[in-house]
Amino acid sequence: MNVLSRSKRNNKMKAPGHKRLTAISFGVSLALASAAGASPRTEDDRNIVQRCQQSPQVCLEIIEPVLGQTQQTSRVWYQYKLLHLEALFRLVMFDELAKEVAPWVDDESVPLRFRINVLVYYAKVLSKSDTRSQSMFYMEQAISAIEQVNESNYDPLLTVMVANGLNYLGKYQQGYDLLMPLVAKYKHRPMAKFKHELFENLGHFAHRLGRPEEHLDFRLKALTWAQALDSKNEIAIALYNIARAYQFLENYEKAFSYFEKAEGMDAMGPSDTTMITFRRAEMSFAQGNILAAEEYMKALQGNQALSSYQAKFEQLNEAISTAKKAKKELM
Repeated sequence: MNVLSRSKRNNKMKAPGHKRLTAISFGVSLALASAAGASPRTEDDRNIVQRCQQSPQVCLEIIEPVLGQTQQTSRVWYQYKLLHLEALFRLVMFDELAKEVAPWVDDESVPLRFRINVLVYYAKVLSKSDTRSQSMFYMEQAISAIEQVNESNYDPLLTVMVANGLNYLGKYQQGYDLLMPLVAKYKHRPMAKFKHELFENLGHFAHRLGRPEEHLDFRLKALTWAQALDSKNEIAIALYNIARAYQFLENYEKAFSYFEKAEGMDAMGPSDTTMITFRRAEMSFAQGNILAAEEYMKALQGNQALSSYQAKFEQLNEAISTAKKAKKELM
């Protein structure tokens, strides 16, 4: 049945002289390029796939020359191209990603699984602009196409992709209900990639549905499977998501610790590290440590890496200024 037709160490701030945090992936781990539909056939292929899975930065360095040396639109070329697109997405390089996917959006001659990924990426890129309705249209197209594939050749990872699309469309209970049966069904199956994506997406839904303890539990499970994947980038993002879960629970000591662990992996892009700085500022302010919050926000001055978060940055800066003025008046 078509789914769419159904309804700083511990609590201390690092000194400003510490590595300047310039700019998150949005704490989201997606099962996108894994649906490429082609398996690596040679040792070189496997090495490229492995290196891309380990680090999106390294992937960008190696993948373009490889694409240039591979017969365009061959099966393996599509696989490499998806690795390229995934690296751009994981590094939140949305301007570059938009340029790469735009030529393929209306091309129905490409392999269906490649088209699915293009539609999903395009929908997410559009969501960062003022074209929400158009973005929703492409996401619905992607979900419909995923279900076509799953009807003929069921893959639980594609079901996770459907759920991720439902999350994007704001259908949180529907996505949660779609994924929960898979937890028991595949309980004893060592499917690291699938289970990592499953629990990360269940974490998204639990948070959206206001279930903070369950949210944390899913994030911890996702970390276990990210570690099984042995991907530094996925582990770093999983650690970031755990930190956020603790932040929502107002367990700031744990949250600071996990943000530091995520940063310590040295495997995220500049937008991720920007958001870690911002989250530290939020938590410092929530604890009444206004000076620490101000120092963190100063580290973000002039940083335009995440334009969609600038309003939140400004809001916190205003709250800090108001709190400082109120404190002075009491002195």
